[in-house]
Amino acid sequence: MARSITREDALAFQARWRAVNERQTQELRQMTVEQKMRQLDVLFQFADAMGWRSTLAADDWHEHELWNELRKKMNARYATTHETAPGAAATKGEQP
Repeated sequence: MARSITREDALAFQARWRAVNERQTQELRQMTVEQKMRQLDVLFQFADAMGWRSTLAADDWHEHELWNELRKKMNARYATTHETAPGAAATKGEQP
């Protein structure tokens, strides 16, 4: 039979998750907008790879077009400050 959880166990469990949530919030606040946008881009690429984009409703298409435009602008901004954008082929035998 399963052991009942005590009040102390429940409070300790809540405290641990509170600490995890605080750490995640700190990490998100320290990330740049560019880092957040790149993470979001990875999620969109995953959706493409899984074939999920084709199942999106027509109403969502406008938002995806806005995202694509924003991604182009972010990549152009990144390209002006870095030699090789992430995901671009390395040149002269360099590793990304």
